Amino acid sequence: MSKLWSRPGITLKDLVALRKKKPRSVFHQKGFPSGTVSERMRSGEYFTVDTNPKFSIDKGESIFAIGSCFARNIEEQLVAYGMDVRSLNIDISDSCYRPDNHRHNAVLNLYSTHSILSTLQSLRSGKFEVIDVNDNLSAIPNASFLDPVAPDEAEIISEQLLNCYRGLYESDVVILTLGQNECWYDHEAKLYWNQMPPNELLAKNPDRFEVNCPDFNENMDVLSEIIGDFREKRVVVTVSPVPLSVTFSGEDALVANMYNKSVLRCCASELAAKMPNVEYFPSFEMVTTSPRAIAFNNDARHVKDEMVAHVISKFVDQFLVS
Repeated sequence: MSKLWSRPGITLKDLVALRKKKPRSVFHQKGFPSGTVSERMRSGEYFTVDTNPKFSIDKGESIFAIGSCFARNIEEQLVAYGMDVRSLNIDISDSCYRPDNHRHNAVLNLYSTHSILSTLQSLRSGKFEVIDVNDNLSAIPNASFLDPVAPDEAEIISEQLLNCYRGLYESDVVILTLGQNECWYDHEAKLYWNQMPPNELLAKNPDRFEVNCPDFNENMDVLSEIIGDFREKRVVVTVSPVPLSVTFSGEDALVANMYNKSVLRCCASELAAKMPNVEYFPSFEMVTTSPRAIAFNNDARHVKDEMVAHVISKFVDQFLVS
């Protein structure tokens, strides 16, 4: 049977020694010794997780952040540390964005593993798909926060995306942030959209689209292909703590979100355990275990900038070398 890890021959004596040597491996122990999970949770401060990454990152190396909206938070903080973040190298006109956008490169947000893979496939082919919504407007399935635009403008944005994503292969390190799991499949175009397709397309083509929720095995197959594109690079995998905004499952959104995040979190550990160029960084645990009042904005979804700064400070401490 396949195992994530194994400790053959372990004894009670070994367990006692582990508790004393590494209190962070203990969730709770009478007396609340410093470092246990319960002691850190009860502090009322930002939760911190120490890791022992299998590789380091030189401060002079370049990084490309790909994935959900939390990747945009990571970028902003890394730039503050003087890092060369190639995923910031895109300039989309503000007029193209929906009013709810707040970041200049939010067009790069990729929420599901399928939409990340679809983007890499477009990159390999040398063209991002442009879909006609009507005679006057077109949409880009790989993009985020964009209203449909004129066809010629869509082609320009498609080329801008292509130029930016080429930085993936020029970067030394890829930070891959897994965000959500429910995704939209287009049976006509035979691709996954990054977000819900435009309402006009959905209304005109009721049988064209399907929203679904991939299981662990399907996500692992997709992620294995994604990581295959980066086999020569170091990859840091994170899971976004930002919950889904709505579930199409009909379940309580909290229950659906827990399933979705759990699947992605399991995939992240599996990848890190089996692939020597992949490491997991626990931003998800640090944010979701910190007191909600200091970790999240009033919408209970988006993470406060101060919380992100704490997470990235730990990333820098544990990965970066001068």
